[in-house]
Amino acid sequence: MDLTCSLPIVNALIDDQGRRFDTIDDIYDVAGNPECNVQLQPGFDDEMQFVCRVLKDAVVTTWEFSEYGLENEVHSHGVVDLGCLPAP
Repeated sequence: MDLTCSLPIVNALIDDQGRRFDTIDDIYDVAGNPECNVQLQPGFDDEMQFVCRVLKDAVVTTWEFSEYGLENEVHSHGVVDLGCLPAP
């Protein structure tokens, strides 16, 4: 599984107005992230930072992620409520 070159993980931050903020391009350039096309093998794990460009006044409430298949369909879907996090 290639975590940094777009697929198969699609994710976004969602604010209290329902606006979606996608992950930046070239996420493999973020310090500590795996390089592009480094395949994560079954049974292994790796640390990963997803970085999104968000408007200054946005109040982010949710992180949404899904596994995206090559057939352009979502295989699984998850939502994390971030409303419990303290404001920066």
